[in-house]
Amino acid sequence: MTCMMWTRPATPGPINTPRVFQVRRRGSRSFGNWVRRFRWRGGTSWALLLPRPAAHSMGRTDGLRYHDGRAHRLRCHSAPVCAGRCDVWPPEMTDPHTRTGGGERPRVIIDPEFRTMDEIFDPDDLGRLAEVAEIVWGRDEPMPTDLFFAEIADASAVVFGRWRHGPTALDHAGPGLRALLEVAGGHEHEDLDDRQAQQRGVLVGSCAPAFGAAVAELGLALALGTQRGIVEADRRMRARTEAWLHEGNRLNRSLFRTTIGFVGCGQISVHLQRLLEPFQPILLGYDPPLPRQQLETRGITPATLQDMFDRADIVFVLAAPSPATEGMISRELIARLGPSQGLVVLSRASIVDFDALVKLSASNGFRFATDVYPVEPPHEDDPIRDNEQAILVPHLAGALPEALRMIGRIVVDDLLDLFAGQPVTRMQYLTDRNRAGLLQTNRADRGWAPTSLVSQGG
Repeated sequence: MTCMMWTRPATPGPINTPRVFQVRRRGSRSFGNWVRRFRWRGGTSWALLLPRPAAHSMGRTDGLRYHDGRAHRLRCHSAPVCAGRCDVWPPEMTDPHTRTGGGERPRVIIDPEFRTMDEIFDPDDLGRLAEVAEIVWGRDEPMPTDLFFAEIADASAVVFGRWRHGPTALDHAGPGLRALLEVAGGHEHEDLDDRQAQQRGVLVGSCAPAFGAAVAELGLALALGTQRGIVEADRRMRARTEAWLHEGNRLNRSLFRTTIGFVGCGQISVHLQRLLEPFQPILLGYDPPLPRQQLETRGITPATLQDMFDRADIVFVLAAPSPATEGMISRELIARLGPSQGLVVLSRASIVDFDALVKLSASNGFRFATDVYPVEPPHEDDPIRDNEQAILVPHLAGALPEALRMIGRIVVDDLLDLFAGQPVTRMQYLTDRNRAGLLQTNRADRGWAPTSLVSQGG
């Protein structure tokens, strides 16, 4: 059972004087064990978990190791998320900031920088991992490269935000390395030799699927906004120029039983398709790498881009950015859109001719919505900021706290399956077949990115 120690500060007193506290489950419900806390130099608290005086069957708590049911190892009460605030640790235990227990178990390096531990890991998920594996480092600060080289020799997996250790880092890895899992949002880590990893049989996974539902949710909201004129109506109400009832709906349309086009039919489209089902749409899809039968099985009719832009009421741009897709949504395609149509851009600005989009939306009268831009943020005098046909969102699609915590959940899910000899299914794994779409070249820094949008069709 995953527990959290009560975070009441240690009672003032001489160093090494034990103070007794109760262990409480999350939600402040008493759990029934007792904690003796020892104060060390700098006021740092350490905890020794002991059985309650009455007979009690003890379970695991978050990160504490039980060896014989009576003797329990001392541990920094806030590791692995204490961010190095402890000054010293008892000599009888390992550094709490690099290891969280003993025994011959898988060892997982967690070095999430630029993200933080608390941002992506729920304590319960960290507790699940700590039950079966040793957590190495587990701090917000970047792991020093020399320490990384030393630790990867015995590591079973590495969880990382930025790959800062160079293309030869895997030369230091031991034969037990089984997975490299990134938590930035995509596979474009320039200094990571992913081919070497694949040749060694090491899985290379991305947390991109964690963002899928959140991105799709915003996509649906933007589609409704373009169809029903919600944002325009709000602007006009505030300007005291609104049109009421039928006059206000003259250019608006229902989303029910419309024709929807997906440019890119990967995971985001899967989530979006589920959200659109109640609207009973006709679905068109463009994704050449996917077999026609795979789209048809999902109820999507394969279409050319020209056909889609002629027929669809709403076109969603979901394709993965790559040299092949750069500028794919061209001026010629955008010019096909008319006043009754809309365009929603969710993947990357490099796929769309934004200059043409801004100009033609005004002249052709179609509405569009976008979460991404060629330059982020757009310059203050960028014409897109004054475009009345547009719904503009400042890259919010995947940046929800729930989506960030989902990163940690799918990382832990796949690590537990991997260590149990089960197939890994939650993260997005690099293969020879999909690497062209997954290795995105337009951004090295994914701190802002909602997700890696890729054609995987499922």
